[in-house]
Amino acid sequence: MGLPTDSADEAFFFMGTVRATLIVTATIPITLLATLALMQAFGQTLNVITLSALTLAVGMVVDDAIVVAENVVRHLQATGERQSASLDGAAEIAGPDASGTFTTVAAFAPLLFLGGIAGLFVRPFGLVVSVALLASLIVSLTFVPMMFGRIGSLSPQRAAGSRLLTSVDAGLRKTLHFAIAHRGLTVIAGVMMLGLGGLAAWLGPISVLPPIDEGALLIEYVMPPGTSLQESNRIGNILERTALAQPDIETVQRRTGSPASGFQIEGVNKGEMVMKLVPRPKRHFTVEQIFDHLRASYSKIPGVAILYHQPTQEKMDESLSGLPAMFGVTIFGPDMDELVSLAGQVEKVMAQDPTIANIVNNTKIKSPQIIVRPNPVDLARFGLAPADVYETIQAARFGVQATIILHQRQQVQVLVKSNVPSDSTIDWLRELSIPTATGQTVPLKTVANIQITHLPAAVTRLNGEREITVLAEVDGSISAAVSRLQQRFSSISLPDGYSIAFTGQYQVLQRTIMDFILIGLAAAILIYLIMAMQFHSFLQPLIILVTIPVALVGAIVLLAVTQVGLDVSVGMGALTLIGIAVNNAIVLLDYTNRQISAGHTISAALQEAASIRLRPILMTAITTIFALIPVAVNPAVGSRIFQPFAITVIGGLLSSTVATLVLVPVFRTFLSNQWK
Repeated sequence: MGLPTDSADEAFFFMGTVRATLIVTATIPITLLATLALMQAFGQTLNVITLSALTLAVGMVVDDAIVVAENVVRHLQATGERQSASLDGAAEIAGPDASGTFTTVAAFAPLLFLGGIAGLFVRPFGLVVSVALLASLIVSLTFVPMMFGRIGSLSPQRAAGSRLLTSVDAGLRKTLHFAIAHRGLTVIAGVMMLGLGGLAAWLGPISVLPPIDEGALLIEYVMPPGTSLQESNRIGNILERTALAQPDIETVQRRTGSPASGFQIEGVNKGEMVMKLVPRPKRHFTVEQIFDHLRASYSKIPGVAILYHQPTQEKMDESLSGLPAMFGVTIFGPDMDELVSLAGQVEKVMAQDPTIANIVNNTKIKSPQIIVRPNPVDLARFGLAPADVYETIQAARFGVQATIILHQRQQVQVLVKSNVPSDSTIDWLRELSIPTATGQTVPLKTVANIQITHLPAAVTRLNGEREITVLAEVDGSISAAVSRLQQRFSSISLPDGYSIAFTGQYQVLQRTIMDFILIGLAAAILIYLIMAMQFHSFLQPLIILVTIPVALVGAIVLLAVTQVGLDVSVGMGALTLIGIAVNNAIVLLDYTNRQISAGHTISAALQEAASIRLRPILMTAITTIFALIPVAVNPAVGSRIFQPFAITVIGGLLSSTVATLVLVPVFRTFLSNQWK
């Protein structure tokens, strides 16, 4: 039955009472129904983003109910009085529980100011999760104690996990005793963890959106301009047969050029193929491996430039950056010949980097052009002007307007043009007759120099400046690749008026990273202010904030282990961690402060708080992790975008749980003389 069954099993495993288990489980549908009602009030619809947010939020919304239920059960076991235990247990935990929920909501609040395509994905997600968490807080502080007051069990069974919990508690006490006795060593270990996470983040691949297995491939190919339809079709047949030889490609649909009635006009030298893959469970290779096999085969075909995409991903790339690829190096300058030369040098430098592959330099696709340069001396000898030469060539090639006639109430132009043979060559142009003022004619070759040259197929401009972009794919960290290329590009001598810039999704990526950094800082500040109001202290919230970088380290390490790169989905997971990583630490320090107020020493209070709060900390962490494991391990095609989110939260919860139970008590000992 999914998560509700998992939550029930975990609640019974740790608390040993069926009624408590049913009460916790009942909060899930109540919270989801309340969330759906609030979503409608905020104008949110059910779509892939909001449904995924609801699915991923289920593991978090049950945390509030678990924390309150566990505290009520503990009071029930101590007193046996249902009414007082329900009220006292809920009242004791209400403050830290509410602070924990508010900190998570505060982590999502700055997302309202995130713009761009990333904001379109993140804002609905954050809103739905925030609404669900607020609804769960209200349900946990009203419905849960009410149900315990009416049907709470007075004599719970011995929990099946009590023996395991006792063993973990004993190990935690020994670990905590050692960590407090060796505080310096513990702090050094924490700093080393931060360094490890930073290294993993720097070396890992980064993108705006996570790669999605769409079940289809899109291959675009370009041949030199002037390629005949017959030749283009022949090359397309070779590409098509090569693709169908792959065991994981089921069907291939190919288009050469563009239909006459289509809205997109392309020459017959261009084409594309859409390849449908077999269902993922039956595949022998991943999408990237299939691309590698196609690249190896297609690279043997000379004179063809090929771009490799997935259909939706290609549209997203163009929407984000205007380029049909994630990464590009653009050379700006006024002269086309110089740009072509610089593009060749840039391509050679990029080819030396092992992490850069599938480099596409469109300047290699040349378009043949005939250049006619009239000779002024020869023109004067025959009494001709350059305009006479131009008009004769224009009339021969396209015709000239002789008159306009009226046909069926419409004006029709009458063009007069030379009878140009279909198999004409440059020799025909050289022999083209130019009429002179005396009534004689002279061949074009007599008054002009005629030659064939090859130039780039297209001249493009960006912001009014002529440019050439070399496209590529980066395997690994784009930031690291850019740093290496910047150093190597320094060996290229750029004339005055020429520059090199990194384009594609890289620029969008840089802006997105900066936006997430600012949003994360804003979220941390909001969380700090909420905790400062909860603890009436400016120092204790700083201790709790230690769990945030440790949680991020755990997330990055697990991402590196699973070979998942950093993207917007990871950013959402990181913001979620910023909010939930501090929740258990808030409850732990709140109980510690109560014990210190009762006269316990700082060491004894921390030991007691860690032991008492161990059960709810493990229950909330395990519940959320179990809810995210299906998305992290075997996501469907539609939910693939949230797999990095799930891995991020799982890794962060594992490391933040250790930080809450070990690092937070160690840092709290530094404030042993000042705890308020």
